[in-house]
Amino acid sequence: MPIRNASQSIDHYVNNISTLYNQGNANEHSYRGDLQQLIESLAPEVRATNEPKRQSCGTPDYILTKKDILFLKH
Repeated sequence: MPIRNASQSIDHYVNNISTLYNQGNANEHSYRGDLQQLIESLAPEVRATNEPKRQSCGTPDYILTKKDILFLKH
């Protein structure tokens, strides 16, 4: 089901992570797929990579790229 706007994207994200949290067995990594989907739905030209290979700064949780240009590391 395609998500049509920012408000729907955020609602979808909050509902998904709330469900995971309420199950009581989620950890930090459990929420990352939903965060990736949120980022990419809000900015379709951006690719969020969870647990990318080692970078010059270390091993970030995510990197965000746009047209092969790295513009954010965490």
